[in-house]
Amino acid sequence: MPTYYDSRNKPYDLAEQIGRGGEGEVFSCADDSGLVAKIYHEPVSEEKAGKLRWMAENKNEHLLKVAAWVIDVLYDKPDGEIVGFLMPNVHAKEIHELYSLKSRRIYFPEATWHFLVHTAANLARAFFSLHRDQHIMGDINHGNCVVLADGRVKLIDCDSYSIRRENFRYRCDVGVATHLAPELQGKDLAKIEREAAHDNFGLAVIIFQLLFLGRHPFSGNYLGAEDKSLEDCIREKRFAYGDNTDITKVEQPPGTLSLREVSPRLAAMFERAFLINDRPEPREWVEALEDFSRSLKQCGFHPGHHFYEKLAACPWCRIEGQTGLMLFPFITSPDDLAGEKPFNIFTIENLIENLGIKQNLPVKPPDLSISVPPPPSPDFIEKRKEKDKKQINTIIIQFVLILVFMIFLGIGAGVFVGVVTMIFFVISLNNPDKNLRSELNERLFDVREKWNQIEQEWSKTAVPQKVDEDLTQIRKKIDVYQNLQIEAKKNSASAQTVQDENLSIRETSGKRRMIEKEIEQLFASLRSASVHLRRHQERLLTQSELISKEILQAESDVRALGNSSAAIVALILVTFITPFAGSIIVGNSSTNINSTAYSNPYPATSESRTIGKIAEPVSLELPDEDISDFEISILSESKRKEYAENLFSQAQKSIAVPGKADYYEAEEKLRFALRFNKKDTAVLNLLGYVLYERKEYSVALVFLNRSLEIDKANSGTKLLIGMNYLEMTKLSEAISIFKKVIESNPNSSEAFYNLGLAYKGVKNYQLATESLRRAVELNPNDVNSHYELGFCLYKTGDTESTWDQYRLLLELKEESLANKLFDEADLGQGIKRGNYTTTGVPVR
Repeated sequence: MPTYYDSRNKPYDLAEQIGRGGEGEVFSCADDSGLVAKIYHEPVSEEKAGKLRWMAENKNEHLLKVAAWVIDVLYDKPDGEIVGFLMPNVHAKEIHELYSLKSRRIYFPEATWHFLVHTAANLARAFFSLHRDQHIMGDINHGNCVVLADGRVKLIDCDSYSIRRENFRYRCDVGVATHLAPELQGKDLAKIEREAAHDNFGLAVIIFQLLFLGRHPFSGNYLGAEDKSLEDCIREKRFAYGDNTDITKVEQPPGTLSLREVSPRLAAMFERAFLINDRPEPREWVEALEDFSRSLKQCGFHPGHHFYEKLAACPWCRIEGQTGLMLFPFITSPDDLAGEKPFNIFTIENLIENLGIKQNLPVKPPDLSISVPPPPSPDFIEKRKEKDKKQINTIIIQFVLILVFMIFLGIGAGVFVGVVTMIFFVISLNNPDKNLRSELNERLFDVREKWNQIEQEWSKTAVPQKVDEDLTQIRKKIDVYQNLQIEAKKNSASAQTVQDENLSIRETSGKRRMIEKEIEQLFASLRSASVHLRRHQERLLTQSELISKEILQAESDVRALGNSSAAIVALILVTFITPFAGSIIVGNSSTNINSTAYSNPYPATSESRTIGKIAEPVSLELPDEDISDFEISILSESKRKEYAENLFSQAQKSIAVPGKADYYEAEEKLRFALRFNKKDTAVLNLLGYVLYERKEYSVALVFLNRSLEIDKANSGTKLLIGMNYLEMTKLSEAISIFKKVIESNPNSSEAFYNLGLAYKGVKNYQLATESLRRAVELNPNDVNSHYELGFCLYKTGDTESTWDQYRLLLELKEESLANKLFDEADLGQGIKRGNYTTTGVPVR
């Protein structure tokens, strides 16, 4: 290998190649295991060389602590050309090998979710240190962040960063689309100066991937007609998690952690990062993640599961049950041999019991013998109506034919014709009846054949032999484990020296860990098999329920079909009875045929009135706090709206009494209400107001913007958005939205008042005065508008008008604001407060 030289002409011999990238190769240093060298493929430009020299000369302790920073440049010969640089040798794994299940089992076998949260906080700390010196990573991706065994994070590939040098910045012209901010998607990065806000987006993505086990925040099930790439979803801010599916049209993938299963603070920060441009900074992530880490609790069933303490149930148990995967290890042994804990058999038994193999498998198909038959199907009812109508018409025609022939040709002719037509009509009534019955019986036969196939498949889905074998093997391993513990105690007791005892402990420990791993693998196989079996049987159950409904429906239709016996009997009676009553029928034929009277079956109704004491209002019906998303989804739309409205009323009640408003309780009620009606703008707006009162301005904007997406013309929503911008000192945004409110509602004194405050904030006192004058005109008794107008008049030099506002404040009994204006506007100048004439001219 060639020899290279640092800035002091110290030679470095390179050893084996340990990495290769698009720009160069990385080698270990033969004489210094703590350093590695990156040698570029192509000659280094003067700008790149200057960047590397500056980074080496300006390294510091906190950068070296979190990044594989440039230690020194390397020359091809003493005082030659720069060809590469030296950096610390970092023994770590790329961060995706921690959040990816397959590689986590290999490289971080004992990592729990608590460890992933801890790592996420360390990642945020690394970015905080980088941003503190105004440097920007730029090229954020899962390969440029590496994790040490203890969860510390190092940032690598530092030579590609956007580096701040006094009043100059070396640009970063590369990036990976999966971690680029929406505004950078599809752009020429070489022409864009990177900002800390761009890093904040990429940081949020990797933190999300750590907490959600590798899931990308913008990767979900797109509900639109066209295809969307991941980059499209990022650019269009289609965040796949949270309560905004109606807007983003992307559903969260099944078998994943929900945004509601982290703390509300973290959930709001993810929404800020991915839905609006108020992205949390690294410091905020560090604080939130440390707080979240302290709020984790251990699962009662699975000791390797940790989850947010406010949740009613462990989400990892649910996800593992849905996917059949073992996400986290449940067997852990401390490194201290003497302090090893005995194996907990109850943990394994509880986990096996929680799989529900014995209780749930095989699931039984529906029992048709006890099922309640449904009413006849609508199609059949129509056919039955047609059949009945035909029978009635046939009987009427038979009667009329006999009657006509009797009138004109005599009773004998009537009898003859009646017998002939009766035979014809009986045949015509029987044939369609037979056809319909044959059709129904054929359909019934088909569905019964399907049912027989389902039953045969059910018989094959009893607990398979492999599952039985895994259960047996686990219990055998537990027995071996317990015998090993007993043997270890005997050997320890019989050991004659300390060395013999330690040797026995080490041997036992090695065997013990091996058995633990075998049990864990068997349990993983058992879980996977049980989930596969359950899914298979659930599919069969769904099919069997559908087929059973078809069978019951077909049987119900057959029963309801009946036969044509009644119609045939009626034909016979009409044929043979009519001639014997011929003379009477003939004599009254016109009356019988033409004088049928129909009475109104609906009696007249009178207005009903309720007289008596008005009932006391009943208490609002509220949903169970532990109701699941599935239970909500099967509620009727009217019930969901009712629950949302009732929770909204409860929230209003929480903040109704001035000075005693409980905004935290109101927020909880309103967030709960959104689970039942995500598009309820009243709930979204009140939640925005509650968060405004709690000074959670950026979070309030998330919900208010969601409300505005639904109702773009709502000036009240816009006013609240502007008030939040005002508190966040985003004054240009506040001015813009207050103007829009005034365009749609020119008589809104609140809009003019707040617009005046925004203009005051940017020190445009002339425009502030105009807005506040309008606010006072619309609401003459608003003391705050008078005070602000007086202050802005003072700033424009209109002292006389300032005195007018001072006088009005005193007349409105608002002495404290009047005195404040007197002092701030310097109205004293030898005049005592309150000494003015009725025209507002001061008395000296």
